[in-house]
Amino acid sequence: MEATFVFQPSTGAPKTTKTPVTVVRNGRIGVAVERPAVDVCPGGASGSNTLTISSLDGYVGTPTVSFPGLPPTLTVTPSTIPVPELPPSRVVSFTVSAAPGAPAGPMTLTVLVSDPRGISGEATFVANVLPPDITPVVTPSALTLNAGGTPAAMVASIVAGACAPTADIVVTVAKSELPPGVTVTPERAVLLAPAYAPVAFSFQASSAAAPGSTTISFAFDPGSSTPSPGGGSPMAVSATITVCGPPAAPVSPVVTPRGNPQGPVTATDFLALGWGAPASGFPPTRYEWRINGGAWTSALETTASAPPRGAIDPVQLFVRAYACDPEKGPGAEASSPVYSLAAPVASFSVPASIVAGRAVTFTDTSSPQATSWLWFPGDGMTATTVQSPTVTFPAAGPKVVVLVASNGSGSSSKSTTINVLPASASREATGTSVRSLDRERDGRLALGRVEVEPGTTLLLRRLDGGGEAVAFLRLLDADGNVVVERRLVLAAAEEARHDLSAWGAIGVFRVELVGPEGLEAAVEELSVPIGEPELPVTPRRPRSAEIR
Repeated sequence: MEATFVFQPSTGAPKTTKTPVTVVRNGRIGVAVERPAVDVCPGGASGSNTLTISSLDGYVGTPTVSFPGLPPTLTVTPSTIPVPELPPSRVVSFTVSAAPGAPAGPMTLTVLVSDPRGISGEATFVANVLPPDITPVVTPSALTLNAGGTPAAMVASIVAGACAPTADIVVTVAKSELPPGVTVTPERAVLLAPAYAPVAFSFQASSAAAPGSTTISFAFDPGSSTPSPGGGSPMAVSATITVCGPPAAPVSPVVTPRGNPQGPVTATDFLALGWGAPASGFPPTRYEWRINGGAWTSALETTASAPPRGAIDPVQLFVRAYACDPEKGPGAEASSPVYSLAAPVASFSVPASIVAGRAVTFTDTSSPQATSWLWFPGDGMTATTVQSPTVTFPAAGPKVVVLVASNGSGSSSKSTTINVLPASASREATGTSVRSLDRERDGRLALGRVEVEPGTTLLLRRLDGGGEAVAFLRLLDADGNVVVERRLVLAAAEEARHDLSAWGAIGVFRVELVGPEGLEAAVEELSVPIGEPELPVTPRRPRSAEIR
């Protein structure tokens, strides 16, 4: 196209001239952001992004990239980017980082691409400033304190995630949530960056602190100068404080004879002790018991066993409990009824067949058990004070045998008439075998398997030591249950015999005997009877009769 210039002189006709004119279009700059949003960690990892810069409407030039209005807590690297001449399109890269303590949340950034001629283009994207990525931890999460006891600690720490914090983290215990009477030291502590070493909080319960469990909270905050993690309330971790006091008293203590639970308590019985757990308060971790004013003995369960008392005073069981870890107690005591020891009911057993001139044993079966005995075998024989005497009747005929049994709580007597057969009535001899009880590692004497039948006899002898000796016999079944439990007295220089079947136990048992040093024990068992040579003999077992 042409442009006409007109020149107008002050006088005369105007003159004109024509000049060619070319119109040139500058074009536009196109700007596209690859990622509409990038994540950044305060003081940590940066986020990367790219720009695609293109020529529009014939633009030709070398523009520059800049980031106007950038918040002071954010940095873009590089801050300005020269762009090679357009066209063709160009791609440039940059990163965005956040300063330590930068507030969490999205921030919109502007990208400006311009050249000296004033031609420009722009775009926006979001820099998402992440909160510190931490997991707060309190260990242990539950703490038990004894009222008036020593302090115990909980430790606060953090586990850092992908977006690690860079500022100090303030940990505060909610004092208002503490149980009454419980204090914490310190109430506030700081996990110092960058190591974030754990800090301990010490809790103590005064003697007036009421027993019970309370939930408290620890607040984790990266400092008062900046918003807390997540931009809201401090991160909270719950924990439990339990104040433990003495447990309540155990329930319903009772005492029963272990070998005869339905019988009366005596001075000669092993005792089975039992009670119930407290109906309220903290569950006990252990118990203590004692008989009368004896020493306290510890027990983990609600049952225990006590040896024979020996003494003839009334029996009463006392029980108390301890709770918590560390242990707190003892709690209130509970007591059983007072058991007045029962006098024995005199009783004894003898073999069914007694022959003149042959030794026979009367076995004491008094129950409750006696502690002393006075026997009158009859037939003019001298009285004896052994527990189960062995006597030989010189002549046949009816004999009256009397036992007076005593135990300090009283005495009773029993008499019975037995028929002693003449020596000519004996037609057979019974073979026997004897096995000694073995001394076990714990000192008791035992035989693992004995077939107890009428006539199976326990033999006792004292090898050394003077005076009366007391031993305790037990017969246990295959399941280890105590079937018979008896107190046996061995007089000085006595070789005692007791019919094991006399106490009502027939079958196979383990035989145990606990007694003083120097005691020797054996079991005499019947072998197959031997008949007269000319007559066949049918094997049979003697029968016993217990005199009541």
